[in-house]
Amino acid sequence: MIPENKKNVIENALQSAFGVSGYDEIKDMTKGLSNALTYRIVVKGTPYLLKVARTDELSAPAKYYEYMKAGAEVGIAPKIRYLNSQDKISITDFIEYKTFPINKARVIIPKLLSKLHSLPPFHKLNNNEVMDGMVQLFQTAKFTPDKLTDQLIKTYNLINSIYPYDPNNLVSCHNT
Repeated sequence: MIPENKKNVIENALQSAFGVSGYDEIKDMTKGLSNALTYRIVVKGTPYLLKVARTDELSAPAKYYEYMKAGAEVGIAPKIRYLNSQDKISITDFIEYKTFPINKARVIIPKLLSKLHSLPPFHKLNNNEVMDGMVQLFQTAKFTPDKLTDQLIKTYNLINSIYPYDPNNLVSCHNT
């Protein structure tokens, strides 16, 4: 399950974080949109999340780990047990999935977002420029009939006119 080229660095991570060279259990995590190898491991009877970041040139775990630390420090992300940007390995507390009622969400989510938005912006991407490029690619690819594509572009331009990009109004949020 663990790639052969990562076994030694994971063993080192476990040794550093928990004083052990292996885990009691491991389960591949298949939910979510992460392209990292993601596992639920159990060490000394406690579950943790082990992530092995991509090894391609697009992966930038140092920045991602910086954001993870910021979230953990204000209590909105799992406690970090191990991070190594060179090896692209992270181990955090495992958060069990559970649902809660909407009336509880109405109390929890605004507080959580307020804490997240109070952090310095994670990075200052102009998402409008990124999105503009994606829209142009979509337009060129001709995935949909011209009439539908025209309507989508018109709606996209309307949204941009209502919510213009303002670099002075950026806040930290997921995937920015």
